[in-house]
Formats: sequence, C-alpha cells, structure tokens
Amino acid sequence: NKPKSGEDFAQKVLSGVYSKDSSEMAKKQLRQNLQAHLGGQLSQLKRTTTKESSSTATAEDITFFANVYDSYKGNLDKLAVKLGVSSDLMKANKPSDKTDFAKKLLAGVYSKEELTADMKAALNERFRKEISRSMTSLRRVVTREGSLELSKGDIDAVTALWDKFEG
Repeated sequence: NKPKSGEDFAQKVLSGVYSKDSSEMAKKQLRQNLQAHLGGQLSQLKRTTTKESSSTATAEDITFFANVYDSYKGNLDKLAVKLGVSSDLMKANKPSDKTDFAKKLLAGVYSKEELTADMKAALNERFRKEISRSMTSLRRVVTREGSLELSKGDIDAVTALWDKFEG
C-alpha cells in the first residue's frame, strides 16, 4: 500500500487504509494472554477421586465460552487445542450450538480427566481473573462517522504534510 504521491497518501490516510482494527487487535491480545497464562495449568492439575457436584455453570461462564465457540467459528479442532481438551471427545459429543458447547465444556464432557467441583471452580475463577485483567487494558473509543467522500481541504492538508516531510 505504498503511496505513489502526496495526494495518493492523503486519500489512503483519510480512507483508513493505514488504520488497524483495534477491536481485532484487542481480541488477539486477549487470546495470547489466555494462552500464555493458562497453557501450563492443565499439567499442574492432580488426579483425584471424582466427586459429583450439584453446582451448575453460571450464565456468565456459559456466555463466555459460547463467545469463544463463536470466535473459532465452531471449529472443534482449533477449540480443542485452544482449551486443552480432547478433540475426539468433542467430535463424539458434538454440540448442537454455542450454548450447548459451553454447557458441555463446563460440565467436563470434553475432558479426558474428570474435573472435581473444586477444580472447575478454580479454573472458572482463573478465567474470570484473566478476563477482568485483560479488560482493564482495553479502552473505549468513539467512532466518528462521516461521509465516505473526502473533502478537498482534508486531502490538501495531508498532501502538504507529505510534501513537507518528503514522503
């Protein structure tokens, strides 16, 4: 996208060619943070006797993992890698939709090892803390909407900058 002239540069700058999508960058950063912080946690879990729990996943937990499902467009192989669960178990117990996926994930259906209620609670707490921590680094922005046509004055102003700094 290298500009050919000052006017070409002005057109591209004002059209947003050189702008990055900040929400996509924030999502990518969140995914990287989650992977870095949670990647080694599975190996630290210890085998215990399985206890049946009467606890159910919260609506917040279900929504979070339903959104994770959406972000991977339901690709079970990628979800299995990302979440550290069995892709074979996912395929054997295919979710009917994103909510079904979240409920099955939180119930341990896709885990090779049975998770105790305490282990599930600890994992959910870690997710909540990571999400809260990541949310503090996000900032609200105001999107300015305008016409798609660029004004001659704007183009001239950016062209002058291009010329002043010689490209």
